[in-house]
Amino acid sequence: MYLLEAAVYKRTVAWSALVLHGSNAVADRLGALLGRQIEIALGDIPAQSVGLNMVVSTMLDVPFTSQWLRWPAIASAARKHTRSAPQNIVTAYECASWGYVLRYAKNCAPTAPYIVISILDLNIFGLSYWRNNSMWGDSGFGLTTIVLRCSQDDFIHCQTSKSANAFGEFCVDLRTVMTVKKDLRVCAPYFPPNIATLYDRLLPSERLLTNRNADYGHSFGSDPWIALIEHRQRGLDGPSDHYLATSIALSGYWCFAEVEIADAGRFILSEAESEDELVEAAA
Repeated sequence: MYLLEAAVYKRTVAWSALVLHGSNAVADRLGALLGRQIEIALGDIPAQSVGLNMVVSTMLDVPFTSQWLRWPAIASAARKHTRSAPQNIVTAYECASWGYVLRYAKNCAPTAPYIVISILDLNIFGLSYWRNNSMWGDSGFGLTTIVLRCSQDDFIHCQTSKSANAFGEFCVDLRTVMTVKKDLRVCAPYFPPNIATLYDRLLPSERLLTNRNADYGHSFGSDPWIALIEHRQRGLDGPSDHYLATSIALSGYWCFAEVEIADAGRFILSEAESEDELVEAAA
């Protein structure tokens, strides 16, 4: 299974004020945010030990498809702040993109043992759609960076829905995996009670980590990793505990990954800088 060596989550404020300074300012700031957090997450892991380093996002597809943002500019800015710059960005699988990156890496069998994934979900243009939506409730914005050590027996499961009820299919598929892997605690996506009630109906709820939607909103692909960070920080994990990180996308993609928390890993939650600090840093 994957060994979670680090998970770092940083909340973010609205970036709409920074947008007024132009796309170059936003790209520079995004690169700095990514590079600094990757460096924190890596700790003393050598850059040459990283076999794949990717960024994934649910809500940054519009800035890129409109060409308002360009990935090379962000990657170039990130290189100024880390020994291991991200190689590319994936948005196609939305919240589940981190799982599809892991599946890709498993199929490619990289020679270096570590994978770095940064889950970047910022409401750059301040769109109301992303602030709150009936399909997931209030949103949480931030950057999560995870560092996973790979092995030969890593479990990564990616699936797509076959009906209009993707969330129901996700829960049934999760129940099937939980039936087979009876020792796993599950990090389910954070949803408000009117949606998460399906967990209680279909899943053994005593094996689910706490749904922290009231505190973080739905934080897209970051949800399971926030759960694991808090679990470690509160000292709730045991030496033989195994977990299933899960995410589901609105478009019907979902993923599960079996992880163990490293004893000496880095698990950090940090608050957002203010909007004034964000703009001043870009000035």
